[in-house]
Amino acid sequence: LEPHASAIVSLDAGTDGARQLAAAGIKASVRAGRVRLSCHLYNSADDVDRALEALGSAAVQRSVA
Repeated sequence: LEPHASAIVSLDAGTDGARQLAAAGIKASVRAGRVRLSCHLYNSADDVDRALEALGSAAVQRSVA
C-alpha cells in the first residue's frame, strides 16, 4: 500500500472478518461492509500481524488484489 497520512485501514472482510477479529480480542468496526482498523503509536507490527492472522489469508488476499 502507498503511504498515507492516516493509520486507518479498511479491508474487504465484512461482518465475518469483524467476528474473527473480535474472537481474537482485536477491536474493529464495520463501515460500509468493510472492516475498519485504526492503528496508533502504541500498536506494533506484531499487533498488525495478529489482526491479519485472525482474518485469515483469504480476506487479506481479497483486499490486496
